Amino acid sequence: MLTINSFTDKSSDEKHKVNQDRFFYSSSSFFGDEDITILVIADGMGGLSNGELAAEKGIKSFIDCYYNKIIELYHSVDVYTFSITYKLELLKEILLDSVIKANEEVCNNCTPYEEMGTTLSVVCIVRDYAFVLNVGDSPVYLYRNREEKIELVSKIMTKAEKKVEDGEYSRGSKEYYSDSHLIYCSLGRYETLTEEDIYINSIGRLQPGDSIILGSDGAFGRLNEYDILEYFEEWESGGSFLKKMINHARNQVDDDATAIICEIKGD
Repeated sequence: MLTINSFTDKSSDEKHKVNQDRFFYSSSSFFGDEDITILVIADGMGGLSNGELAAEKGIKSFIDCYYNKIIELYHSVDVYTFSITYKLELLKEILLDSVIKANEEVCNNCTPYEEMGTTLSVVCIVRDYAFVLNVGDSPVYLYRNREEKIELVSKIMTKAEKKVEDGEYSRGSKEYYSDSHLIYCSLGRYETLTEEDIYINSIGRLQPGDSIILGSDGAFGRLNEYDILEYFEEWESGGSFLKKMINHARNQVDDDATAIICEIKGD
């Protein structure tokens, strides 16, 4: 069983006329099969025109494609013997196709005179297994309750992260934050998005007490894993967790902030 909480809030900066973040989550079961839970965050890029439109088009297109393909899959199999639990590679392909379709939709709504762009981060959970996919810099974190550890399970696609990988400076340094807003891959940047442009990670053996958090970059600000871990040590509920975390993040960076936390419960 899963417990899901979300929180979203517009930046107080007067330059932010609207909240450019969008989010979605749902759990669905088909023909009595296992529940499939989907969590999605899209962060419209504030430096571009129509960031909120890009986020909305991207997330809706992803959802439409995902559900159409899932229904097609169940219609093509013997539902009395089929279980998605044993066909996770098919689910992975559906998720990848849906991200690619989302990029096409964002690009189709661009004009020659206006740029549109958005990040997209997706978590898909079946029983104790999860896929994480992302394009852009909206992070996804996994908290392991028994080990009391948290780790980044998505890829932050920024110039700053590339320079960290190249050893030019360390994450969290002054130089890092001067480049951390420069995204090198997002929906709407190129008409063709390939599987190589999409980061995908597999997470197994989720256990009761574990949690997955995903959010726009504004939800985390300059918080690192150790900062986020402190909120788990003060755990009250998913909703209060997100509000406290986002308020802390805004002490450093005031941006639109949206986050979803999914806690794995026992049966």
